Amino acid sequence: MLMEHLYDTNLGDSKTKRLVELYISNCHTLQRLDNLSGKFDDEKRSGLGEPKFYLNSTPFNGAWGRPQSDGPALRSSTIIQYLNLLLAHKAKFENPDLESPYYVYHEIVKPDLEFVVANWEMQTFDLWEEIHGVHLYTSMAHLRSLVDGIDIARAFGDFEFVQNLTSTFESVKKFILSEAGFVGENHLLETPSLVMSGKRGGLDSAIILAALHSHNLEAGNHTSIPFDIDDSKVLQTLHAFVDQMKQLYHLNRNLSGEGIGAALGRYPEDIYNGVGTSEGNPWFLCTASAAEAVYKLVYKLNHNRQDIIIDECNREFFKQFFPQRLGNKISYGSDDFKLITSRMFSYSDSFLQIIQAHVDDQGHISEQFNRYNGLMEGARDLTWSYGAVWNAIRWRKKAIGYI
Repeated sequence: MLMEHLYDTNLGDSKTKRLVELYISNCHTLQRLDNLSGKFDDEKRSGLGEPKFYLNSTPFNGAWGRPQSDGPALRSSTIIQYLNLLLAHKAKFENPDLESPYYVYHEIVKPDLEFVVANWEMQTFDLWEEIHGVHLYTSMAHLRSLVDGIDIARAFGDFEFVQNLTSTFESVKKFILSEAGFVGENHLLETPSLVMSGKRGGLDSAIILAALHSHNLEAGNHTSIPFDIDDSKVLQTLHAFVDQMKQLYHLNRNLSGEGIGAALGRYPEDIYNGVGTSEGNPWFLCTASAAEAVYKLVYKLNHNRQDIIIDECNREFFKQFFPQRLGNKISYGSDDFKLITSRMFSYSDSFLQIIQAHVDDQGHISEQFNRYNGLMEGARDLTWSYGAVWNAIRWRKKAIGYI
């Protein structure tokens, strides 16, 4: 969220810039702390997979879902995005602990990328910190970091490492597309082992988050990464996920029509209620992420002047907006194109309207809202909830110019 804000303001917000640089400086400290996941300087830099520290920058040694290998990937992509902003604007660090972009690349970014290269095949805990295995979200975060890493390593003349990153990228991409089992017959699967064991059906909000977090439409070159938000399998997955959530939560009982959003949870089989286990609830961040995804789709189709190509995977998604005469192609700029993208925009709005109905009158946003009465539950003032809603609204502002 902060990176997007700095992008929008062309690095003009000095307060946010200082906060980001404090974060980067603290990453250097945390990376080098021995912890229960391992050490910084061992063969695989395993300590970088540690997910949790105390606020005073000391290791958390209690029980937790560790390691989480999406962390180094997400961290490196975020810092690379900031480095690219500095380089594009010919700006300098304000924090004296950060000597130069070259220093930050070698001392903070490169170790995280080395972790990804060494550990991308490792089973790890998922982004919900619950399941140990192989996960689509984690692998997509790895792929994004490798693409970002290739560009920044090349910029700093680290050509031998570029070759290493490039070969790893090809291996991870092949793993995602054909080896891991992420591509199911009817939709994408977040954790294939859970589907194989019969414990879950594979639908998960993490799949939508993976599409969002692994592609930046404004900065970076991510066209080589599969499963962007206009991908047929992603749209098929989103449609199936929303349909299942409509049937699952009592709160969605009046939202059964086509082209209408719903309150979305993490995954249908969720039993975490915010304090213990019973029945899972809708989450603000999951609901907001669906809105963001479709706003971004509307923006991308218009900004890139793309025709809408209809295939067997995405037909059900698009049919809810245009049931009358859905063929195989809707040409960019046509009346039908304008109608369907306008209806998609309204579909995105319906997710935000659900969120608006369940935040409190002071604008506070918790982790979850109750599946029956809609009252807020779980962690109070969850940062991720605010960030997800802010991102959705940001993309709404970008998409509305085309409606």
